[in-house]
Amino acid sequence: MKFFQKVNMSDNQADIRTGIYRVSGTDTIVYPGDVVVTGDLAFNTTYQSYYTTSGSVRDQNSFVLAAPSAVTAKNVYIVDPVEANTYTDSAHSNTIRSGVQTLGTPCPAGVKTRIRNICRMNEQFILGAGNFNANSGSANNYAVLTAGSTVWSGSAAVSASGLVIQLDQAVNVSQGISITDGAGFLCHVVQLP
Repeated sequence: MKFFQKVNMSDNQADIRTGIYRVSGTDTIVYPGDVVVTGDLAFNTTYQSYYTTSGSVRDQNSFVLAAPSAVTAKNVYIVDPVEANTYTDSAHSNTIRSGVQTLGTPCPAGVKTRIRNICRMNEQFILGAGNFNANSGSANNYAVLTAGSTVWSGSAAVSASGLVIQLDQAVNVSQGISITDGAGFLCHVVQLP
């Protein structure tokens, strides 16, 4: 399962942004703990429909998000959506977001999501096992960016450049009284790009 929990990270508003994840120009679902980089400011569909016919009004706080294109990418963010389960009311066909299950709940395609900048040494967070590729774990207790992907790649040592996190220990994460169906890893930043 992919999930993200902040342990010791900045809550500075300058480090928290919003964005819409796109792959080849198409809005795509994005998951908690996914690693992304920011691109251009996204268009603001509300403002552009009211104030212009050219369709060129940008949202000043929302970026187009993409997977890192290289392991040395800069301005790296972790997806930290504020989402809850979605239900459809069968009587009125209304979509309702409610409940306590927020862990692992993805952000739907085309919906702005919160992202946190990884910009300080020793920042701590918990990522789900799904946020790492298959070669992460006990033998590879470091992780680096994966070019073209939103998951981390395992590494046996700190690389010469690029963002690197250390997997400190496997942890079970609880949400209310239930433990998630997959363990996560307590991580901290050991090298900035």
